[in-house]
Amino acid sequence: MPGERVSQSQALWMYTGASAYACFEENIKGTIAPGKLADLIVLNRDPTEMTPEEIKDLEVEMTVIGGGIVWRKEP
Repeated sequence: MPGERVSQSQALWMYTGASAYACFEENIKGTIAPGKLADLIVLNRDPTEMTPEEIKDLEVEMTVIGGGIVWRKEP
């Protein structure tokens, strides 16, 4: 039902800030800020600027865990 869906921004927040908050870890996870664990991915496009149909075409360019790059897409 259209009235029950969430936006891309809401979905990203649910998987990042809200999930950190739910685990009582919002002080160390959930957002990109100094002093927080740097576990994140870098995408080839901004998912909040895409249509829902385009989301499936997102590509991961890099994965960072603990502030270090652990995977990078080959050029």
